[in-house]
Amino acid sequence: MPAFDSAEQARFRVHRLLAVLAVAVLAAGTGPAGIRAATALGYLALEAAGLLCQMTSERLGRAQWLWIAASLLDVAASAFVALRLGPTGSPVLLLLALPVLIWGLVRGIAGGSWAAGGAIAAHLALCGLIPRVGLDASWRTAPASVAAQVVSLALLGLLAGLLGRRLGRAEAMQHATARELEQARLDAESIVAHLSHGLLCLDDQGRISRLNAEARELLGSVGDLRPGVRLADLLKVEPLFDLAVHLASRLTSAGEEICEVLLGSFPGRAAVPVEVTTTPILDHEGRPHGLVALLADLTERRAREDERRRHDRLALIGQLSAGLAHEIRNSLKPISGSVELLRRELPESGGARDTLMEIILRESEALEAFLEEFLHLARDKTMSMEELLVEGVVGEELESLASLPGGVFHLARSEPGEPLLRVRADRACLRQILRNLGLNAIEAGGVPVEVGWRRVGGEAEVYLRDHGSGLAEEIRARAFEPFFTTKPRGTGLGLAIARDLAERLGGRLALDPAEGGGTRAILRLPLIPPLAERAEPRIPIDRAA
Repeated sequence: MPAFDSAEQARFRVHRLLAVLAVAVLAAGTGPAGIRAATALGYLALEAAGLLCQMTSERLGRAQWLWIAASLLDVAASAFVALRLGPTGSPVLLLLALPVLIWGLVRGIAGGSWAAGGAIAAHLALCGLIPRVGLDASWRTAPASVAAQVVSLALLGLLAGLLGRRLGRAEAMQHATARELEQARLDAESIVAHLSHGLLCLDDQGRISRLNAEARELLGSVGDLRPGVRLADLLKVEPLFDLAVHLASRLTSAGEEICEVLLGSFPGRAAVPVEVTTTPILDHEGRPHGLVALLADLTERRAREDERRRHDRLALIGQLSAGLAHEIRNSLKPISGSVELLRRELPESGGARDTLMEIILRESEALEAFLEEFLHLARDKTMSMEELLVEGVVGEELESLASLPGGVFHLARSEPGEPLLRVRADRACLRQILRNLGLNAIEAGGVPVEVGWRRVGGEAEVYLRDHGSGLAEEIRARAFEPFFTTKPRGTGLGLAIARDLAERLGGRLALDPAEGGGTRAILRLPLIPPLAERAEPRIPIDRAA
């Protein structure tokens, strides 16, 4: 038999309290004072014993005989009151019916059956015991009446037990439903809290009923955004005016709609394009009585689209002009060769002709260097990936750069005991990235150029910092665009090539303003974990062996 649960305990105590009050009222209003006092004391003693058994049963859980004993003690208490007060009309059946009803409701058919059995036994004992103890002959009852009362008690126990079982099942279903609803609420709260989009729920009056952290972050910096705020209040906030007007127009709509709204400039932040998806909340008749709005910040999406267009543009440049560059490059060789032959074969005739030839040769060499860089950007170079030590590759490239005019470098070495930084990259590509960054730092002026590396999370960060005049914000934003340059004879391809190679190596390249002036070029590449941290390879088991 299952132990009492919390609902059974509460219901049992209420029913028992009602029974005790009813019997106490009956005992207090009948018979002499001495009899009433003795009856009340005896009744309370038996009830206390029954309560003790019940509490012990609740605590032990599996002690079935304890609740059976408690039910029989309840029957005995009622029988004792009936015995002490004597038969006036027919109170015996009424008093004995109380524990039968209570235990049937609390413990189902088993409880009703045990209580009914005890009540029938007590009733028969009362009817058969009276002549022997010499009590009033009015206790004697006709056999037919006794049989009717016995049947009534049995039926009461059965019906109370059936009703109690149904009540127990209904309560179990109610508890299960309540748990499911609570779990559904918690799940919904978790989903809302972890949505990557901002969520606004509005009622039919245009009041905010729910919003998540993303919505607060997106909109809350311009007003006190909280549940209960009306759209009319948002109309007074200038950056949110367009959004509030759109949401107000969608309150009575029955269809879903996706549109773009521009949030006005916030304090410390520029205007933000937001994609707003509105879906109506419908009642049981299909009429809208609220609105759900999902808000997606389009800033990062626009940046990704711009990046994709940049890659597409670079690919198109490579496809359309690689052949043209090859043709121009092939034509430069005969031109420069012919000029060399003319200079050697023609007699000397003064400095003017030699100067013109020098100009032709110099410009041909500059054009060929430009075409070489351009073809390097356009070609899809096959990379030979290998495990490299960042310190080693940086050292190799700095040796070459140090031989150039102005090539003065200050190396920020790693802390003693810091693990070596290993990356998987193409050595030639990595050196070319460092060469382009180093040349730019030297040309920016302000020696020495600071060079260092460190571990940042799961990435290796290599930085080169010059001490030049720095880059304006609008120039830094376009620095990686092909053919954009501020140098008189620059090609505008060095940084574009470096960024393209960094991305093909799985890394990132950025230019940041340096503290104290100058520019800090930062290259980040995914790290290979040290040998001690690498997971052992999993060897498949040959199950046929």
